[in-house]
Amino acid sequence: MEKQTKFPDVKAGHWAELAIKAVSDAGIIKGLPDGTFAPDKPLTRAEMAVIVAKLIK
Repeated sequence: MEKQTKFPDVKAGHWAELAIKAVSDAGIIKGLPDGTFAPDKPLTRAEMAVIVAKLIK
């Protein structure tokens, strides 16, 4: 069975797995309310604004 990351929709070996782990561990991005990350979903401008605000804190 393939090992999964913290998010069930981010499989081990996904091209962004390490970056997703880094931003999640740093508390920059927490994922979606259902426990997924949706790594291939486009960001909205509002979501990006929240990320930038967390980075400059």
